[in-house]
Amino acid sequence: MNGSESTVRIRGFESNSKLSAPRRHATHRRIPIFAVSASLFEERWMEYMEIGFDGWILKPVDFRRLGKLLDGTRNTTVRKEAEYVPGQWERGGWFLAATTAPPKTTMANE
Repeated sequence: MNGSESTVRIRGFESNSKLSAPRRHATHRRIPIFAVSASLFEERWMEYMEIGFDGWILKPVDFRRLGKLLDGTRNTTVRKEAEYVPGQWERGGWFLAATTAPPKTTMANE
């Protein structure tokens, strides 16, 4: 199972479960999931968001940037500072509407 398939399953479980998000994820009401790859394409950002990813970071990983992205899981101000900016794809970031985008229940190429 790849990262996209895993994300779809996790989002499906979240939407079909009567359980609430773990307390540490209560700020954004779901478990944060980041795509990590050397081959993500900026023009496909909406597809990644629709699959259910909250953000991404490219390989090789910039660990300072990763730290900031992870800080955004609990701190809304830090999260806003680390949002996706068109044309700065290489930095990685949170998708702007990650908490409001409806997760897909099937894979994009099914």
